[in-house]
Amino acid sequence: MLMKAWNNGRFLPNGCGYGVEVSEQFRDEYLRVDWPSIFLHLDGVEEPVELAINNSVFWNRGRELRSGKIGKWLIQNGCASWDLNDPPELYVTPMERNHFGVSLSQ
Repeated sequence: MLMKAWNNGRFLPNGCGYGVEVSEQFRDEYLRVDWPSIFLHLDGVEEPVELAINNSVFWNRGRELRSGKIGKWLIQNGCASWDLNDPPELYVTPMERNHFGVSLSQ
């Protein structure tokens, strides 16, 4: 299953302005509205990234989850910038409950 890398268009070297874009299909199939957050276990990073999903914007309008930690991970893995219409694909593996493994390759 896939998510896509997301950026607000600035591509800052400190990782701010980055995140992941969640498809409606992924959201509806794998996430639960009663979870306050999800945890992404980024490949090669020891601590998971916690992302809040307990807001109406995420469930009704927005599909991006933002984190400077995700930005730093993308930058360290050669994805510092991209054509805004062609973001890197992220491969997501469900782990347990609200935890998901994320990598740049299958």
